[in-house]
Amino acid sequence: MRSEAFVSSKPTVLILDSLAGVGISVQVIQCLAAGGAFDIAVASPHRGSILRHSRWVKRFHFLRSGLQPEEALDELKGVLKGGWADVLLPVNVDQIDLLIGHGAAGLAALAKLPLQPDPLAFRTACSKTLLSSFMEDNGIPHPRTVRFTAGDAAVRARLESLRLPVITKPTWGGGGSGMRVFESREGLLEHLEASSTPENPVVVQEFIRGFDLGSAVFCRDGEVLHMTMQRNVSADQGTFRPSKGLRFFDDPEVRGVVGRLMGALKWSGIAQVDLRQEEGSGALHVLEINPRYWGSVLGSARMGVNFPDIACRMAAGLPPCGGAYLPGKYITAMGYLLELRAKLQGRPNQETFEYAESAFPEMIADPMPRLVEVIQKLTRRTP
Repeated sequence: MRSEAFVSSKPTVLILDSLAGVGISVQVIQCLAAGGAFDIAVASPHRGSILRHSRWVKRFHFLRSGLQPEEALDELKGVLKGGWADVLLPVNVDQIDLLIGHGAAGLAALAKLPLQPDPLAFRTACSKTLLSSFMEDNGIPHPRTVRFTAGDAAVRARLESLRLPVITKPTWGGGGSGMRVFESREGLLEHLEASSTPENPVVVQEFIRGFDLGSAVFCRDGEVLHMTMQRNVSADQGTFRPSKGLRFFDDPEVRGVVGRLMGALKWSGIAQVDLRQEEGSGALHVLEINPRYWGSVLGSARMGVNFPDIACRMAAGLPPCGGAYLPGKYITAMGYLLELRAKLQGRPNQETFEYAESAFPEMIADPMPRLVEVIQKLTRRTP
């Protein structure tokens, strides 16, 4: 356990980890380490978190899980009262929600917080149906969306207005889980009646035939200060899981649509906007917003836009550092291994990647978190 005092001339960022999304926290650590401006500490509800094994993590603190918001904030304040943490960085949705909804004012005297969206904008971004209504009101192109709850007779008429095919999604969450495409209304209604309850409604959205795009942003009061754009090039066929390989690019139309959305929300902080580009016409449609750090944040840093470093530097009052956005390619470590296997089997992918374009260099520089993760999985240990 690395909770002992240490002496450093650098300010310290305390990463607030969660019970989910530890892989993204690993990438955030890698981004801050690459930036070189901060020492890194972690507060996590995992006693056996793989993050504590990182060479870049100087201090580790265990936070109890399952607490009420006020209790969780009191415990976090206890960690920060030593005065050693300069910036508190929430990574995942639940921590951001906790700080936005309950704790920003109470924590301000103990540590700086990076820019965050206001509570209403955050709630809108987290809900697919609220976001759809917001985009409708503000003229943002998006697929029409209906929230279906079992037993709601009025919603059936709204379903009839949707153009087939449609895709069903959980109301909350992401990562491609729980999504299905339906070409007929009969199959759709059978699925909705079987899978939807008053406590667990399902979102039904017009399915745009085309290509997935994404845009990561860092904003202040609706102004986009930094942006990257990426297109999936090696998505798992037949699934809606995030792509393992990405091509980063720049396009004025994407900048325009995403800029209008962030401006309408008056967004502050980071976000990942998912879009769909329609076949044939090339028209852009906003699908959803992930108001947290995302699975390709290391890829953005490789392209010259290190979002965690940018956010923490601004919070700490440090001058910005980094070059211009230079589009290129990035692939996850698992994606690169799968590509190597395909090559050895004589069926290389159409889009290929070099070792330097993969996540392996950062993993090799700091191997212990992933090694411990593999050991935990093999031994069925639960952190």
